[in-house]
Formats: sequence, C-alpha cells, structure tokens
Amino acid sequence: MQTFSLSEDVEEHLQSTRKGFDGISSAYDEDFGSNEIGIWMRNIVWERLLSYFPPGSVVLDAGCGSGIDTIFLAQNGISVVAIDISTGMIEVTSKKVERFRLNNLVKTRVMKWEGINTLLYEFGEESFDGILSNFGSLNCVKDLKPVAKCCARLLKPNGIMLANVMNRFCLWETVYYTLKGRFREALRRSRKNGLPVKLASRDVATYYHFPAEFIGFFNKGFKVKHVLGLGIFLPPPYLKEIYNRYKAVFSWIKIAERLSEDKFPFYNMADHVLLELERI
Repeated sequence: MQTFSLSEDVEEHLQSTRKGFDGISSAYDEDFGSNEIGIWMRNIVWERLLSYFPPGSVVLDAGCGSGIDTIFLAQNGISVVAIDISTGMIEVTSKKVERFRLNNLVKTRVMKWEGINTLLYEFGEESFDGILSNFGSLNCVKDLKPVAKCCARLLKPNGIMLANVMNRFCLWETVYYTLKGRFREALRRSRKNGLPVKLASRDVATYYHFPAEFIGFFNKGFKVKHVLGLGIFLPPPYLKEIYNRYKAVFSWIKIAERLSEDKFPFYNMADHVLLELERI
C-alpha cells in the first residue's frame, strides 16, 4: 500500500504544528470553545452533520482538537474515530470520552492528516460514512492532493466529507485592518507559501484557499453538494470584543448571514467556508 513520503521541510512543519497545538490544548475549550461566534459557527456545522449522519453512522473526525465535535457526534449515536496531530488534544478528547462514558462509540488516535492512509490498514477501504474536518485543520496541510485521494478511499460510495476551512479572503478582516492602516495584515491570507500563525510561541504554517481552489484538490474523488459561508457579515472569532460590544446589532445581522450563507458571491467573502463534498 502506498504511503506518503514527507520531505524535511514538511516534517519540520508538522513538528511545529504538533507543538503549537499541544501548547494550547489545555486552554482551547476556554479560549475558543466558549467563543460565542465560534459556537454559532459550530452549531451550523452540527446542524449539517445531523442532516447527513443518523445514529449508527461511522464518522472520521480528523483534526478533532479537544473533541467538542467528537462528543457531540457520539452523544447522537454516531461512532467516531477521532484523530489529531496533537498528543495534548487527544488527551483532552480521551478524558471527555471517559467522562461521558462514550468509550463504546469513540476511538482516538494521535495522527497527522498526512498519515491517514494508515487508517486503511486498520479499518479498510470504504469504511466511513463521513469525514469531518472542522475549523481549519486542513489549512495546516501543505499538500492536499494525497490527503484528498486517501479521504476518497476511506469513504463509502456517496459518503460525505464536511470540510470547514479558512477562506483566502475574509471581508471583515480585510476591512478591519485596512481601516486601521495595517495593510500587510489586511492582505495576509493571500500569501501563497503559507502564513506563520503563532500558537503557544510556535509558528504554525497556515495555507488559505478560496472555495474553488479547495474544491480543485478534491475534484477527482468528490462532487460538490453544498457550500456555506460562515462569518460573512459577522466578525471572525478573534474579534469577539467587537461582537460582544454590539451583540444586539449582530443578533439581527445573523439573520442576513443565514439568508446569504449559500449564495454566490457571499460565501467567497466569509471567514470560514463549509464545503460539503460527496464521494463519487
């Protein structure tokens, strides 16, 4: 069975990514898991997940982080294989699985995206009804083509992959930094060779894609079912202070967001884009 061959620079990137996420694992739920914008976005993803996967489904939660989505899926009767590059994140997830007594539904593995081909040995081809990648874990992958190929092999025919990725252009971010005269930051997502993002004092290379670019990596094994923009008119989660200051206004803006989320060109302006892909 073919395995991924990783260059030294990719291995160095993976080490930085692992250590970066290890460093934030203990505080992730408090910092991002309780972020109201992030919660709002996650609830939309959950709504979509339940529309595809009934109880008894088997889902791969790749880049599971602290296990928020894993626990949600398992509590809805869905079996989950939860993987993450970060040992710290998997430890947090495993403790939650124990606490909620979901051991019979959840398996955890420390694993990088670039190593998911090993799941073919353990579970076999066409073993999953779905794959979830939430909140940008795929943005940490430099070469998406072999990952896309492996995802197609892991999914059953007509299986669904939900990938919530960070967009190359965020209207809110661009306007916000432009008004502050911070033009370099306003255009930071456009860097082709990846943007170093600080996580626990580590630089984690992050690669942003327009929806069409991302879909292009997966076009051989998948067809597009649905595209949703998350954070079109709402600020990105890291600008939560603005959201909290004008929460009453944003409660109305959420209505406009839901009406526009799957419309072109609006989803091309969003902070995150939820791509729903069907294995063909």
